[in-house]
Amino acid sequence: MRSPLQLARKFATLRLELLCRTAKLFGRNRPIPERPVEVMGLRFPNPLGLAAGVDKTGALTHLLDAAGVGSLEVGTLNPDSPMHSVARRDGNGPLLGVNIGCRPGSMGPQAVDEIVDMMDVFWESADYLAVNLSSPFHRQAGMIADATWLGELFARVKSQQERLISLHGRRVPVAAKVLIEPPFPSLPLAMARDAGLDGIVGVTLPGTDETCSAERVASWLAPVPLISVGGIHDAVEARRRLDGGSALVQVYSLVMTGGPARVRALARDLCGVTEE
Repeated sequence: MRSPLQLARKFATLRLELLCRTAKLFGRNRPIPERPVEVMGLRFPNPLGLAAGVDKTGALTHLLDAAGVGSLEVGTLNPDSPMHSVARRDGNGPLLGVNIGCRPGSMGPQAVDEIVDMMDVFWESADYLAVNLSSPFHRQAGMIADATWLGELFARVKSQQERLISLHGRRVPVAAKVLIEPPFPSLPLAMARDAGLDGIVGVTLPGTDETCSAERVASWLAPVPLISVGGIHDAVEARRRLDGGSALVQVYSLVMTGGPARVRALARDLCGVTEE
C-alpha cells in the first residue's frame, strides 16, 4: 500500500509526463536554447539542468528535452531501482547525468561496493555520473560524518573511474552530490574536493546559513566546478548563482509544479532567446 507521499509523487510524475507529451506534440523539433558552457570536460548546450528526482528511473528522458534544458540528471539509481532504458544522446539533445547510490540500509563496505558497481552499470550510458551523498539515509546512518568511510568511498570511486576509462576508452566525469551546510566546509564536501572528483553537485536547502552561500562554495571549490541546486525558482536566482561562480544550475520544484513550459522559459531567459 502506497503512502500519501508516494501517491502524491506518482500523481506529480504522471502530470509531468502528460505536460511533456503535450509540449512535444505542439512544439516538436524546437531546438534547445543555446548558451554553451564547458564543465567537467563536457560541452553543455546551456547551463540549466533538471535535478535528480524529476525522473527517478529514466522513464521520462525521451520527453524531458521539451523543457529546453542543457542536462538531465536521472535517479537516484541503486541496485534495486527499476531501470528504464537510459542512454546519452551523442550530441543530440541535453547531456545525461546519472545519479547513483547504494541501497537504503546498506552500510560500510557493502554501500561502497554497491556505488562502485553502479558506475560500471551506467558507464557507457551516461555523460556524467553523480555519487549521491545527500539523502536523509546518509545523515541518519552517520555515513557523511565518517571520514574513514568517505575516504574509502572516494578512493574506490577514483580507482573505478580509472579502470573503466582503460576498459572502455571513454572518460566519464564523476561528481559527488552533497548538502551545502554548516560548518563550512562540511566533511563530505572537503573530502570530495580533495579526492579529485570532477565536480560537486551542491544542494542548498531553504534557510541555509549565508556562510554556505553558493558564491562562497564556488569560490572555495575552484577550479572544481559547482553545480548548484535548491531554491532556484526564477531567472533572478539562477543568474545570481551563475554570476557568483556556479558552473551550472539545476531545478526540481520548478518543473514539478510549473511543467516543462516554465523551465523552458527560464532556459530561454538565461540564453537570451526571445523567440522560438
